[in-house]
Amino acid sequence: MNENLNPHPDAADDTEIDLLDLLVVAAENVRLLILAPLIVGLLALAGAYAWPKTYESVSVLSTDDLNPAVVGSWATSGDLLAPVLKELGLFKDKSREDAVRLAREIVIVTVGKQDKLVTLTASGETPESARQLNQRVLDQLVQFSRPAGPQKTALQFQLDTEKASLAAAVALEKELGKRLVADKLVTEAQSRVFSDLLRAKTALLTNVAQLQLRLEGLSTSNVVQAPSLPERPVKPKKAIVAVAAALSAAVALLVFVFARQALRNADSDPAAAAKLQRIRRGLGLRG
Repeated sequence: MNENLNPHPDAADDTEIDLLDLLVVAAENVRLLILAPLIVGLLALAGAYAWPKTYESVSVLSTDDLNPAVVGSWATSGDLLAPVLKELGLFKDKSREDAVRLAREIVIVTVGKQDKLVTLTASGETPESARQLNQRVLDQLVQFSRPAGPQKTALQFQLDTEKASLAAAVALEKELGKRLVADKLVTEAQSRVFSDLLRAKTALLTNVAQLQLRLEGLSTSNVVQAPSLPERPVKPKKAIVAVAAALSAAVALLVFVFARQALRNADSDPAAAAKLQRIRRGLGLRG
């Protein structure tokens, strides 16, 4: 004599009725729920064609032994961007700080994790303006990478010192080599000294090469890909705009239809009507 006692026997029926009521409301307004979002999507699509277009020009740069992260920070620095903006006449009505801030939104720099290449992306309202901005930033970056003034003097002095040390190490290597050949018998201490000398010479060669690169800076030979001339705009994305507008309209209409039906049902339910009246009073509405 096992009996399943349900303390709320009408709960399932109420849920089913509520769901059916929602389906009935949706079915009664099916044309509105379909046609209105479709019209909104088409209007948004038409509007997207009238929006200003954005084109992107891309260039790629190798940095040799220069730190690519540092090169990337140069490309978006105020000292580099300000002359470019002045030359191209961009953001003329803005202060220098605001102009540089806005320029950082249209000049994007990324550094590859694997290849360490610096990718420069510049945006413009036309393909040519995007390419021109990219080219000017690239030219300025090459110029900016070459040291000048006291920095150049210090690097040159360091380079001359390293070259002198390298020349002394080479001469010592030759002299020590001659003595080792003449003695014929090489001790462990002599072998260790000769090995240390070779390591020091290798380190000096590396330092000299790096200092020379820093003095020379970047050049056109570092440009892996010249600034491209874009063929298609990247913004606005017309399909996404249309779909988003249609979906937003559909959701808004669905909420409106259900809310309107709920208000209609409230008029026939005294308890719901009383609650509705309290809500209106709380919102300061009459009725």
